[in-house]
Amino acid sequence: MTDDMSFDGDDLDAEFFKMVEDVTPSARRFCRALVISPIDSPGALRAALDMVGSPAPVVSLGRASAVYLEVEVEEEDPDQDAELLALLAEEPPLPPEVDQMGKLLSKLSAHGSVAIASWTTEEDSEAESAPPEVNGTIAAMRYVNGEAEVPLPSGLVLAGLDLAAEELLLGRITPEQVDDYREPGPWTGWLKGRGKR
Repeated sequence: MTDDMSFDGDDLDAEFFKMVEDVTPSARRFCRALVISPIDSPGALRAALDMVGSPAPVVSLGRASAVYLEVEVEEEDPDQDAELLALLAEEPPLPPEVDQMGKLLSKLSAHGSVAIASWTTEEDSEAESAPPEVNGTIAAMRYVNGEAEVPLPSGLVLAGLDLAAEELLLGRITPEQVDDYREPGPWTGWLKGRGKR
């Protein structure tokens, strides 16, 4: 074998990792949240946010309005963190931006506010025509008078919201597209008591 046919160990490692990157579907991580207020009018909620200088979008969800937030997700060992939380049967803490908005909106009404957030990883499918595969975690928290009160079952919170809420949390629609996905009828909610979805 000639010198031209020899390979350095570092070069082999670099080539291997490059080949893996080329064939492995790319993954993108997101955290999207809705902070739900009992204020019926999106315009009134928008005005309240303008007073504190927040540009976050406001969406209408039945008989309530919500602030939509998309938070940058840290990329350091996300899989390890998710596995640890799963082993401990714990939900991840809400991002500080979501927690702060929950506390703020809870001061606008005696009913408080509810924040629900999803952490999702979207992996490109190997089939070009197939939609991305979405995996993730969801958590919810109720706030009263500026303080976090109690975690809520996220599945039950979602069940009480318009279909648009789930679509927003999964990133399937944007706040500008909410009106096309709203379901008719009253919102049961965790702020205004029980009722039909």
